[in-house]
Amino acid sequence: MEKIFVLRLVKESDWKILLEWRNDIITRKNSSNSEIVKKSEHIQYLKDTIKNPNRNLFILSSNKIPVGTIREDIIEPNNMNFLIQLVRSLEVKN
Repeated sequence: MEKIFVLRLVKESDWKILLEWRNDIITRKNSSNSEIVKKSEHIQYLKDTIKNPNRNLFILSSNKIPVGTIREDIIEPNNMNFLIQLVRSLEVKN
């Protein structure tokens, strides 16, 4: 089976899946903030991220199924930090 990967910028409407991934127990365990993030806090974070000219947040999909995120923080023109989060397992819902 051929794999097709697509990387796209997040939209505000992605908040639910991103919050689900953010509050995953393994993600929290590996995060600098291990607390569960509230919906309102997460939506505000997402809005701020989308507006931030020095940050890009992408969703990575494999064969149209979201499998993770890549965050790009621009420190200066040729200096960027990347944070990559992949979903540890997929449960496909119809």
